[in-house]
Amino acid sequence: MKNTKREFTQKQTLPSIRFLLVGFSLVTLVFNVNAFDPFNTPKLIFLIITNSWLLGHVINYYRTNKNVLHPFDFIVLFSAVFFFIALTFALLSSKNFIVAFIGDIQRRNGYLTYISFLIILLFSTLFINISNVKNILKMSTSLGLILGSYGVVQVTGNDFISWNNPYNSMIATLGNPNFASSLLAIISLIMFLSLFIRNYPKNYKYISIVMLPLSLIAIVLSKSLQGIIVFGLGIAVFALLQSIFVLKKFRSITIVAFTSIVIFSVLGMLQKGPLVDYVYKTSVSIRGYYWRAAIKMFQDQPITGVGLDNYGAFFKEFREVDYSLRFGYEITSTNAHNVFLQLFATGGVLLGTSYLILLSIIAYSGIKLISRSNGDDQKIAVLLFVSWLGVQAQSLISIDNIGIAIWGWLLGGAILGLYRSSLNPITTETNGKLGSRKKTEIKLFQAIVSSIFLIPSLIISFYLYAMERDTYLARGYVVRDNPDFQAKLTDFAEKIYSNPLADPQYKVTVSGYLIDAGLVDAGMAKAKELYASDTRNLQLLNYFAEVEEQSTRYVKAIEFRSEIKRIDPWNFNNLLLLGKLYKAVGDIGKMQTIKEVILEYAKGTDLANIANSEL
Repeated sequence: MKNTKREFTQKQTLPSIRFLLVGFSLVTLVFNVNAFDPFNTPKLIFLIITNSWLLGHVINYYRTNKNVLHPFDFIVLFSAVFFFIALTFALLSSKNFIVAFIGDIQRRNGYLTYISFLIILLFSTLFINISNVKNILKMSTSLGLILGSYGVVQVTGNDFISWNNPYNSMIATLGNPNFASSLLAIISLIMFLSLFIRNYPKNYKYISIVMLPLSLIAIVLSKSLQGIIVFGLGIAVFALLQSIFVLKKFRSITIVAFTSIVIFSVLGMLQKGPLVDYVYKTSVSIRGYYWRAAIKMFQDQPITGVGLDNYGAFFKEFREVDYSLRFGYEITSTNAHNVFLQLFATGGVLLGTSYLILLSIIAYSGIKLISRSNGDDQKIAVLLFVSWLGVQAQSLISIDNIGIAIWGWLLGGAILGLYRSSLNPITTETNGKLGSRKKTEIKLFQAIVSSIFLIPSLIISFYLYAMERDTYLARGYVVRDNPDFQAKLTDFAEKIYSNPLADPQYKVTVSGYLIDAGLVDAGMAKAKELYASDTRNLQLLNYFAEVEEQSTRYVKAIEFRSEIKRIDPWNFNNLLLLGKLYKAVGDIGKMQTIKEVILEYAKGTDLANIANSEL
C-alpha cells in the first residue's frame, strides 16, 4: 500500500517538481546584458513568476489535505506564517516602501524576494520526497556542468561577453567572483557527495567526475576565499557526520579535528593563530565594520528595523569613525554581509527571530533525518544537509544574493520534505483513491489560484523589466547640449519617473543624466520632487548643496551640508566644505568647531593637514 501511494505521489507531483526545477535553473543562470542591473533584477523577475505559479500548488495542497496533516506540517506552516507576518510588518514599517518591496539597487533582497523564497521552502516541504529528490541532484549536476564550464571560460579570458567588470573575471552568472565561487563550491559539494550514492545514474556521476576538478580550479582562480571556505567546511562536516553515523570508531578523533579546524579558522580570520596566511583577507576585516553597523541599526530601531533592505540608506550614519579613514569617506555598503544581522537590522526583531526559527527547524530535521536513515537514503540526507550548511556558511560572511540564496531555501525545503515523509509517508498524498472528476476539480482549483497570483506577478515583472531597460538605454543619450539626444533622454526619463515600481535611485540617476546633458532645470525639478519622498538621499543632498554653492547662496548650502553631516558624519569632504561655507558667511566660531571635529578624528593624517591649511 505504501509503495502504491508513493508511486502515485511521484506521478502526481512530477510536473510541478519539473516546473520548480526549470524555474530554479533559470533564476540561477539568467542575466540580461541590456539591463542597468544585468544580474539581480532579471533573477528577481524569474523568481516571482515561478513562485506565483507554485503558490497555487501550496494552497491547493493545504486545502485538500487539511484533515490529515501531520503535527510537523503545522510546525513548519506556523513558522512560515510567522516569517510572512514579520516580513509584511517590516515592509509596512519601511519609510522607503519601493526599496523595501523590490529591494535595494544591485541587491533586490526585498519583500518580493523573501516571499518567493518562502514559497519555495513550503512547496519543497510538501512535494519533495525520496522518490523525486534525485531530480534536485540531477539539476545540480547539470547546472554544475554549465557554470563550471563558463567559469573556466571566464578565467581563461575567453568570455563571449565583454563585462564592465572591476573584479576578477570569474563572475559566472552572478556578477561577482565571491558569489560565483560560493555557488560553484555549493554545487561542487553536491557533485562530490553524489558520487557516494550507489543508485545515482552513472552518466551524472561521470559529469560530476569531469566537472568537479574544473569547478574547483575555477574557484581557486577566482581568488575568492568564500568558495574555498564553503567547500572546505562542507567536506569537514561530511567527514564529521560520517564518523558519527558510519565510522563510529573514529568519532572522537574527527570531532576533535573538526573543532580544532573551526577554531583555528576563526582565529585566522581575526589575524591570529597559524592559519592567518591561509584564511585572512582584508575583505574579512571590512565585514566587521558592516556587522557592527548592523548591530547599531538594530539597537537604534529594534522593533521595525531601519527598513527592509534599507541598510545602505543608514550605513554611513552608523559606520565607525575609522572606516572612512581606512577605506575612504565616500565608500559605502548597501548590505551587512551577514544575512542574520541584515534581517535584524532592516526588519527588526520579529523578522530576524522568525528567520532563525525556520533555520533551526531545518537544522533539527536534517540531523534527525540522517540519524533515522540508512543506505542511499542516508547518503542523500547527508548530501542535502551538508550542502544546505554550505549555503548558511556563505550567508554568515556575504550577501543574500538571489542566485545563491535560492539554493538554501530549496535544499532546506528538501530536508524538511524528506524528514516529513519519514515521519508519515502516507500523508504525502491522500487523494490516490479519488475519482477522476474530483482529481480534475483539484487540478482546476490549483490552476485558477496559480493564475490569480501569476497575473500580478507578470505585471510587476513588466514594470521591473521596463525600469531596467529604460535606465540602461537612457545612459546612452547623456551627451551635453545635443538637442536630439536630449529629446531621447527626456523620453526615457519620463518613462522611468512614471514607472510605479522604478527604483528611487534609478530616478535619481536619471535626474543626474538630465543635468549632465545640460537639462539642468528639468533635472533639478525632478530631483526636488524625489527629495520630498526620500530626505536621506545623499546624492540628492549633494546635488542641492553644489547648486547653492555655485549660486553663492551660502546660507542655503549650509543647510544641505549640515543635513549631510547628520546622515554621513565622517565624510571629510562634506565637513571641509561646510567649514568653508561657515568661513564664507563670517561664522568663524562654527568654522572652528568643524575644524576641531576633523582634527579629532583625522589626527595625524593628510586630511588633518588639509583642514589646518584651508580652515
